[in-house]
Amino acid sequence: VQKEFFETVNAPCNSKQYSSLSVLFQTFCEIKKLFVIGRLNFFPKPNVDSIFLSLKKKYQPNDQLLKDYSVFVKSCFSRPRKVLLNNPIFEELEEEIKESLLEKKLLTKNTRVSELSSEEILTLFKTLKELSIL
Repeated sequence: VQKEFFETVNAPCNSKQYSSLSVLFQTFCEIKKLFVIGRLNFFPKPNVDSIFLSLKKKYQPNDQLLKDYSVFVKSCFSRPRKVLLNNPIFEELEEEIKESLLEKKLLTKNTRVSELSSEEILTLFKTLKELSIL
């Protein structure tokens, strides 16, 4: 794959490249860079380097869970720099549910989605799913 794509799917939280794509890949796969393939190894020569990577499946969710989680993550990242509690998904929640998320330390009042790891986002999703919010 192109080096830039690898850097996006493997981006750590709190980085510029961290996105919904990063979270989805990191949630379901272990990502490992095996080696770099320089642009000089191709003809015609592209303008970018490539990475040979390994994706090892962590676990396989059912189709509905994967669909729901994808929608949730994309919605959270629709405004990545905005405080998560002001995101459209969370704005519609009742105050007691918001308080419950704060008490469980899944969020703070100033948490942005770009600050959460893929594991934390998955935990938040599962909690909302258990509460029958999603």
